Amino acid sequence: MRTPADDADLGVALVVALLGHDQRPAAIAEAGILAAANSDIPDRQRDVSISLEKIAKMKFDSGDTAGALALYEESLGIRRVLFEADRSNEQRKQGLSFVIEKVGDIKRDTGDTAGALAAYEEMLGLDREVASADIGDTKRQRVVSIDLNKIADVKLAANDSDGALAGADADTSNLQREREVMFSLNKLGDVRFDLNDTSGALADYDEGLGIARPLVEKDAANPRVVRDLALSLDKVGDAELKAGDAKSAFAAFEEGLGIRKQIADANKANYQYQREVMFSLNRVGDAKILTDVVKEDLLTTSAANGIHEPIDVAHR
Repeated sequence: MRTPADDADLGVALVVALLGHDQRPAAIAEAGILAAANSDIPDRQRDVSISLEKIAKMKFDSGDTAGALALYEESLGIRRVLFEADRSNEQRKQGLSFVIEKVGDIKRDTGDTAGALAAYEEMLGLDREVASADIGDTKRQRVVSIDLNKIADVKLAANDSDGALAGADADTSNLQREREVMFSLNKLGDVRFDLNDTSGALADYDEGLGIARPLVEKDAANPRVVRDLALSLDKVGDAELKAGDAKSAFAAFEEGLGIRKQIADANKANYQYQREVMFSLNRVGDAKILTDVVKEDLLTTSAANGIHEPIDVAHR
């Protein structure tokens, strides 16, 4: 039987592990020994796992990614044992999910795509169980959406856009899931746009637009879903404009403007929607100016070459 002195020893080990930089290895070893010696005391096991996770965070913040991963995986081993001992314990399930996410994040950041994906999919399974226990809890449902977003990000980074969309296709009634995939595509497009990979960005934006249009058909009365379509059109237009295709950009911006006007008219008290109409008008105007400049340049060049017939700019 454990005594108060034993508990005090554990407390000392945890404090030293958290605060004693030079004594961390010894403290970690002591914490591991205490964990093994107290496998029948769940609370003490949990204390050790929390300690390991805090030390792991310190190592991660200091740039020791490998050290952080090792400690998170050690904590993960403890949390798995605790979870298997009581699979109905929601707190243990959430704790296990938390550490799995940390492991997945480090593997993703260090280029271990397969390892990250496996971690995130295990995390998703746990979080879905938690969410299904209380369908009305929006926070729990949001956690599942974030999980799906992470999985989509990893798959998109690995050029597996079909895989990213697979989760959405598995349950087409879940609009939020499809929106998360669309957001991931747009986010990946933003990164490529900033890196001047205009063609890559446009491909991502077009794919996101391909999701946004059907979503509007499924939920046309939802202004957020309709607004997503306008946002996707803006991103496509921005990429086309950057690529020098002012005519296509103008068409995308003009379609987006029409959608934003409808949203604003239906929600006159919403100041944000009214402002977005103004921004769309500016986009349309900028693209129109560039389109007219291109047309004028073509006409000028043709006249200089002795061509006086009207030029079909659309087929240039």
